[in-house]
Order: sequence, then C-alpha cells, then structure tokens
Amino acid sequence: MTAESRDRIIALLARQQPKAILGTQESEWVDFKTAGPNGPYDLGTDKGKFELAKDVAAFANTRGGLIVCGFRAKRRPTDLHEAAQKEIPFAKRLVNTDTYKEIITEYVRPLIDVSFLWFEDASDPDLGYFVIEVQALPESKRWALVVKTLSEDGNLVKGGVAVPRRHSDKTPYLTADEVYQAVNAGLRGAPELAVDLAVATGSVSDVEVTASVVDRLLEDRRRELLASLPRRKADESPRRQREGLTLSDSEKQLLHDVQRLRDLNDLVPTMMSRDSRTPQQYRAEVDAYLEKCGRQLPSMLRGIWAQQGAPLVLRLANRSDVMLHQVEVIATVSSEYTAVLWIQPSGAASTPAMLPWPEPPAPYGSKT
Repeated sequence: MTAESRDRIIALLARQQPKAILGTQESEWVDFKTAGPNGPYDLGTDKGKFELAKDVAAFANTRGGLIVCGFRAKRRPTDLHEAAQKEIPFAKRLVNTDTYKEIITEYVRPLIDVSFLWFEDASDPDLGYFVIEVQALPESKRWALVVKTLSEDGNLVKGGVAVPRRHSDKTPYLTADEVYQAVNAGLRGAPELAVDLAVATGSVSDVEVTASVVDRLLEDRRRELLASLPRRKADESPRRQREGLTLSDSEKQLLHDVQRLRDLNDLVPTMMSRDSRTPQQYRAEVDAYLEKCGRQLPSMLRGIWAQQGAPLVLRLANRSDVMLHQVEVIATVSSEYTAVLWIQPSGAASTPAMLPWPEPPAPYGSKT
C-alpha cells in the first residue's frame, strides 16, 4: 500500500500506521528524510540551515508539500524515483520547532505558511515522526527566495539569493536567465485580469477505498467462483481406524478397494464434462484472476461512485473591463499523476453488486 496525497500521509501517521506509507515515491509534494544524531537537519551548521530553507522554499514555489522525517528513501533499479523503504522513528528532543521557525523566518522571503507536526510511534512513545507541511505561495507572490547562498566549503554567503523549486523528486534552482526574465516581467508591471473561477454546482469529496473493502469483495468473489468445485466428502474411514486402532491386512485391502471405487465414481462427472483441469489447477486460475481484480477494484469502485454523483460545474466570470477573446483553464499536475475528481453519493455502499468484474475462468466441470 502507498499514500497518494498529503492528507493520506498525515492520516496514516495519526493512526500510527507508518508501514502503510512504505512504497510511496518522492514527488513534487513529498520528500522523505532520515534523522541523524542532530535531527533531520543539523541546524548547528550553515549547511543544515541552508538545506532547511532551500527545501521549504522549493515546496512553496511549486504546489506545497510535506517534508516527512523518519523514513529512509531509496531508489530501486526498476523505479524512476526514490521511495520510502523503511520507517526509522527518532527522539522528539532532536527537533526544536522554535529553532526551525527562526531559521525559516530569517532565510526565506517572503514569509511562508509552514506547519510542524509530530506523531508518536506505536511501539515507543518516546520516538516518532516529524512532518513539515509547506503551503504553496500564490502566483502573485512568487518567487520564494533563500536570501543566502552556500559556498563550496559549506558556509553561508551573504549577498546572494537562491530560487529553488520542486520538480518531481528533485530540487533544481531557477537559472540566471529565468531570474532575469522574472525580474524584468515584474518591472514592466503587466496589468492583472480580475478573473474569478468558482464552483457553481456539484460537490467533491475524497473517496477512500480501504483495503478491508477490497479484501471483503475479493473473498465473496472467491467463494462464488469456487462453488463449482466438487465438495470434499467427510472422513469415511472405518471407525476403528479413526480411533487409532490397527487394521488387519484383510481390512486394509478391503478399505483400499472401496477407496478405488470412490475415486472412479468421482471421475465420472469430470470425464462427462471433458474438463482437462484438476481442482488444483482451477484454484490456481481463480487466484490469478482475483489478483488481477485486486489491482482494478479501487478504480472500479471510484468509477461507479463518480457516475452516480452530480457533475462538478465550474463558473468562470470576468470581473474586469478587459475583453477576453480566448480562455483556457489548465489543471497543472506532475507527470507521474493524473488529476481526477471523485464524487461519492450517499448510496455508495450499495454499488459493489454493479461492479464490472473482468471475465472469470470457466467454472470447474465445464467443457474446456
């Protein structure tokens, strides 16, 4: 399981379920850090102060995000980005939020809306996880600047500025040309249009498809598919054998002959149906089918709930005296994600019966 949003990560940490975050890839909205002997950022050094200011400004210059401290991130050969691989909670005494606030206030302009959250670990209340939540700067106030730069020997240098931004799981800086263009555009003072975008009708809610819902639906589907298998008969061995008594040779031979007749009798339905599969092979087909369904179920459920909800209608109003010849509304998302609005109706609990399940294996006993 992975976390797909900022709210989801905070909710999992609040429920003391850090393992559910493992596998989440670093992106424009989340960065994972481990804590050293002096905490996630060594604020006793110039480098540690600059790193904190740089990371906060980078998220503010993009879409906002979370700096989640207490997780080790690593990139596997098959992944494009680093992902949380192991939870490593640390002592709360290693974090002084007052010091964090002072450094951000001193080194970042303009002031950034930042929140600090601490979540205890379930196994040890003295350990936990530290989250820095950064809100995005509005376009009218960008860019956030780090008012000092870092020299090659790791010391802060006065008189320079750095403009970091979050791009995927990296933090590049605006180039000198980009900084010049931003300053030049500001000096020209281009007028702003008073365009208002608002929600006219409809509603949006975050639909969470929990693992328990998926597991319950898959188990119901498994019982339905395995119902075509012949039922296992109860133990029909002689009472003396069930009680642990030794049978004579003649009794053993008689029991063997009876069992052979039963086996032949069980083969008749299979031979009549021409099903070349054994029950074990059919069970393996069902397992593979349900594994495929498990990957599709969350989107299937959300799709059904979305179809039952009222559509979201946006209203675009021009509140200026400037004529708009063409208008294009753009939703900006990272390359790894798709922006989707899911609508959850009040009767969502009754929708699983409508699920468009993929084509299942042929029932056991049918002609194959």
